[in-house]
This record gives sequence, structure tokens and C-alpha cells, in this order.
Amino acid sequence: MELRINQAIKEHTKVSYAIESSGTLPFDVDCGEGINIVMAPPEAMKAFQNLKFEMLQPYPHSVSVKDSIITYWKGYADLDYRRIVLCDGSISSLYLLNRLFLEKGDHVLGYVPQFTEYETDVEMYGCQYDQVLLKKERNYKFCVEDVLAALNGQHKLVYLDNPNNPTGQIIPLMEIEKILAAAQKQNVFVIADEAYGDYMPKQNSAMQLVDKYDNLIVVKTFSKGFGLAGLRGGYLVLPLELVPYVGNISNPDTMSELSRSVADHERRSLFGSSDGKNRGDQKTVAVAAAPAYYCGRNRGYCIYMPPYI
Repeated sequence: MELRINQAIKEHTKVSYAIESSGTLPFDVDCGEGINIVMAPPEAMKAFQNLKFEMLQPYPHSVSVKDSIITYWKGYADLDYRRIVLCDGSISSLYLLNRLFLEKGDHVLGYVPQFTEYETDVEMYGCQYDQVLLKKERNYKFCVEDVLAALNGQHKLVYLDNPNNPTGQIIPLMEIEKILAAAQKQNVFVIADEAYGDYMPKQNSAMQLVDKYDNLIVVKTFSKGFGLAGLRGGYLVLPLELVPYVGNISNPDTMSELSRSVADHERRSLFGSSDGKNRGDQKTVAVAAAPAYYCGRNRGYCIYMPPYI
């Protein structure tokens, strides 16, 4: 039978970092997925004690996790329910954004190396991922001038993961803002993927800029710093003008009720302060849950990025 499928998907082969296993994984730390399965944060374990079977019967509707997100970013961003879109991990957020923006032949700008799953998804739409290489002679340090030089009105999106996977480096907020300002003049949206954002101070998060730039989208997850990768919880923070269009294509029942409950409890209990600092020795708990190990199983590098102190 002739497969009448999307031609771009047919022409590309995806190499995934994900693992399927019928039993216990043969290692404690999976660098490819950036997680630590040795220890779990006590606050998350407490949250599981409050789960009830009845929570599984209806579709997920609770918004308490959005309340905790709004509280968490109070003083940094003026958020409301409409601007927060819950997703099954940050990767689902990225898939959703590409579906929203990309059409065959479009261009996306990003520096490399960074999260390869996103670049692959861009290519599956028949689009071009324009690469700005981190250079060996600069010790692979991010260079904002190189990104600005490559940026033009042909780009639909600019993709930036911060902190970077795999180098672990943090892009200063002022450099993110330079890119936002230049992209805004070109009518280009910028995706700040902060999957590992809990390993840098809140003061360096692009969340501080969501009220200033209407071309900024921030991607967050509960998988890394919160140690809840198996629950598949994440969210987008959008400009208001994008909200109705994302609503046209998003799944209203994404992020299960169990995931919402546990993420909400841990967010409130473990990182409840809104002053940009974690509470006491509970920061150590989060670090133990998922220190940022990066390793490309098929790419030949492995780097450890310690969390901020």
C-alpha cells in the first residue's frame, strides 16, 4: 500500500534519546535525559500520599497548579490563567508551538548544539533549521553577536534553550533581551526553552521579560529541577494575542489530574518563596532530585552542570 503521509516526515529519520524498557534501567543516572533516578524529593513523595483514585475518573480540570505558577513568578511576571498553557512536559509545548507557527519552507534560527529533539521536529514540517554554531576556538561559549548577525525577517522563530543542553552554560538575560528586541523589529517570535531553568537564579529567567516583549514565549517543565519527569508536566507562558490560536489546536485535557496535583504540591512546598531564592536546605532536596547531567548518547559528550548556589 502506498503511504500517503507527510512527505517531510517520510524523508527524515528521527534519532530519539528516549528509552523503552520492560524492567529497571541498568543505570542510576541517565545523562541522555538529564535526570537522576537515585533520589526523590521528600515533598513530591508526600504529595503522592494525597492522591486518590477518584482523581482519575474525570478529565483534568483543576487550575490549582496554575495558581501556584502565578504565585511562584509573582514579582517577575504579571501572569493569569489565560497566558499559562499546561502541557505534557516541555517537549509537548515545543511540538505545539511548531504546529502553531510552522508551514513548509519556513526558517527557524537556533544555535547549536542545543536540544536536538526540537530541531528534528522543525525538519518534520519541511522547514529549515538555520544553525549558529558554538565555536571550538571560543570554548563553545554562546555568542549573541553571531545570533544577531544571522537573524533576519525570513525566520518565523528563534529557539534558545537556557541553560543550554549540552554545554550547561547559562545565557545572560541581557543577551536574551538583545535577541528579543532585534527579533521584534523583524516580526519574529522567540522561544526561551527553560527546561533546565530551575538550575539558574530566577533573576536570569526570561519570565522577567514576558510583560515587556510581545514576541516572547517561555517554555517550562517540572521534569528536571523538580524531579518529576515521569509525571509529564510542563507549561507555556504566552503573549495574550497568541492565546486564542493556541486554544484552537491544543488538547484541553493535557497534563493529568495526578500530575497537576503533585506538581502543585511540590511547587508550593518546595519552592514556595517568591523572592527568587529557594527555602533553606530544601534547595538541596531539589538538587538531589535531578542534578543537571547532560550527555549525548549518540553525540559523544557528557557534561555536568552544577545548580546555582
